[in-house]
This record gives sequence, structure tokens and C-alpha cells, in this order.
Amino acid sequence: MGTAAASAIRPPSPDPRDRLVNNLQRRVIPGLDGIRGLSALSVVMFHGISERFPGGQAVQMFFVLSGMLITWLLLTEERRTGTVSLRAFYWRRAFRLFPAIVALLGWEFLINKPRVSHQSILAVACYYANYYSALGGRLDGLIHTWSLAVEEHFYLIWPTIFVFIPNRTKLVKVLLVAALLSAVDRAVTGRFLSPVYAFNATESNAAALLLGCAVTLLIWSSRRKIPLAVFHPLLTPLSLLAVVGLAQVPKDYAYAWATMGVPFEAVILLHAITYEWRVLENRIASFLGWPSG
Repeated sequence: MGTAAASAIRPPSPDPRDRLVNNLQRRVIPGLDGIRGLSALSVVMFHGISERFPGGQAVQMFFVLSGMLITWLLLTEERRTGTVSLRAFYWRRAFRLFPAIVALLGWEFLINKPRVSHQSILAVACYYANYYSALGGRLDGLIHTWSLAVEEHFYLIWPTIFVFIPNRTKLVKVLLVAALLSAVDRAVTGRFLSPVYAFNATESNAAALLLGCAVTLLIWSSRRKIPLAVFHPLLTPLSLLAVVGLAQVPKDYAYAWATMGVPFEAVILLHAITYEWRVLENRIASFLGWPSG
């Protein structure tokens, strides 16, 4: 029997870590559009209906996902070409982000001109809206762009670190330590100094991004080091309860302790990809989370 035929009839590996890697290698990763869609809907409901919805945790979920996907793309390019082209990476990000932000700023300037200042438009266009807001600036109709600034800072810094620290084991350790420092920084700043600054600043939101990067590096290089207990199905409802529960914390405390939900959000993402939840593949959730990648 040929190798291809044998592979075709071989049953799938029962090890969820193998399923996870196989699904990450697919062109359309299962569940991710749905995760994005439901997270976006949660943010809208948080702002439009009640702060009891886990909108803040949904943003952290976006950050974990960004860390995972960008790192997977960098690793895939490195395996395919032997290197990572920083120039090509930044061009791809620019063509993906700039048209949308230009359209948004044009719309806000024309429609909400009395409410949108030139300073806020400049802050959004130059991707420092999060610090502009953290230091007392008013973004008004552009308030949601603070998270885009955090993502852009991540895109600028992380690929360079990835290229210049080729020792992946060392890099995982560095990322985990940095994530812990970021979480502590957010807790201290949010509780004792400025909840608004803690909510907006890149360094106090970095824990989610850094954990996403570390998880992907670990999956890529040594998936067997991830304990099987991480994939226990019972962790799915427990993690969802933790995320929803953290949204019930009073606002100022929630700003300080938002990163407590990051490990649970990482578990939810890993389970969604591994087990291909059908609820995330429905048309509405996928549409809200499109485009992927």
C-alpha cells in the first residue's frame, strides 16, 4: 500500500496537541473567525448595553490571538524561506491596516467633525491614540482605536525581536517573564496610580500579546511539553465562567486585574482550534469575524 493511501486511512491522532498543530496548519484555521466575531459582538454590547458584558476580556482575547497568529506566520515564513523578511512583513501590515484607518478617519472628519479634534485624528493616524487617551486626550468617536495602536506597536517590535533572538527556548522564557512584568505593571498602575493609563498603555496590555507569542513558540518547537491537562474539556466551561466572572468586577478593579483572564482566554483559543467547535462556524459569527489571518 502506498504512503499516500496509508496516510488517507490512518485514524487521526488521539493526542489533542497533534490535532491543534494540524488545524493551525490549515489555510482557514477552525473557529477563529467565530472567536473574533463573538469577541467583537461582546465589545459592542459592553459599550452599547451593559458593562457586565465581557468587552474588556474580549479585547484581551484579541491580543492573545494576535500574538499567536503573527508568531505562527513568522515561524511558517522562517521554515519556508530560511529567514524572515522584515521589510515584507511591514509592507503586508501597512497594506492591511492603512486603507481601513484612512477610510475611518475620512468618515469621522466629514461626519463628526465638530466632535473629532485634529489632535485626535493625528493620534489615530500615527498610532499613538492609546497614549493620547491615557494622558487625558479625548478621542470621542475614535475611542475604539486605542487597541489598534497597541496592536501596531506589537507589529513594530515583535518581528525584530523574533529575528534577533533565534534561540526559541530562551525566547519563550523571556516572553513569559515579560508577560508577568506587564501584568504586575497593570495591576500596580491600575490600582494605585491611574486606571485609565493602565487600561490604554501598550506596556500594561502586553501580557496577552506576549503570552500568545510564547504559546505558539512552544507549540511549534515542543508541543509535547504542553501538559495534556490543558486540553481537558472541563477547562472550557471553567475558562468561560472565569472570563464572564471577571467582567462583573467593579470598573476600576477590572482595569487593574484584566490580565488575570489572559490564561483562561488562551485556553479557550486552544480548545476552539483543537476541537473545532461548530458553534463558532455559524455564518453570523464568521461574518462578524471576517477577514481572518
